[in-house]
Amino acid sequence: MLDKITLVTGAPRSGVAMIGGVIRLCGAFGGNSKDGDADYYDGRESIANTQIHEGIVAPFFRGVRADASGHKNYPVGVGALAKRVAPKWRRRIEKILHNQGYNDGACFYASIHSCLVWQMWHEAFPTAQWIIVRRNDEDIVRACMKSGFMSANTTAEQWKEMLDTYKTRFSEMITSGLDVWQIWPQRMIRGELRELQEMITARGLNWDEVTVEDYIAPIMWKSGHYEVKQNV
Repeated sequence: MLDKITLVTGAPRSGVAMIGGVIRLCGAFGGNSKDGDADYYDGRESIANTQIHEGIVAPFFRGVRADASGHKNYPVGVGALAKRVAPKWRRRIEKILHNQGYNDGACFYASIHSCLVWQMWHEAFPTAQWIIVRRNDEDIVRACMKSGFMSANTTAEQWKEMLDTYKTRFSEMITSGLDVWQIWPQRMIRGELRELQEMITARGLNWDEVTVEDYIAPIMWKSGHYEVKQNV
């Protein structure tokens, strides 16, 4: 069970929820989340499985004296704990997904927090496929500064330091040999969907361009792009 779970992660405000939403629309099981049934994305949705986050991830963060927001005071020493904690981590996640209706097939978990404790996830699910969602550094910092609900940091320098932490984790994941696919949603917002389609089909999911276009239309239109480009 869950030998090929897809773990979607990235820095805050990079588009993790958008990519998770597309994966759900293309056939992967994600379980229960705040906005898991939404048929559109406008930049404010949350797609992380609520029970996994609140029952497993957030308590672990607090247990290692890290900030559960993922915006400061990041987990350290996770690698040393992973072998002891990961078996229970996996069992509890499998139980949650099973109780939410998962039986077999593609499934995913989308959260910014996963890369901060990637050693735990890798130990629990060594064959997981990772998707790291990327975005221009300046755009992330600007978005964090504008987000009223993100109050952990107050200056651009503090948000840059946060972003550097995430980018360090990305480098660790790649150099450690994890199965990683990096994707840039900004291209999708411009109507360029080929990279997204390649990622979806590589995971054996069902690509439906019309459904995907309808899902991301609000965020495309907000950026002044109104149609999907063909053969880009």
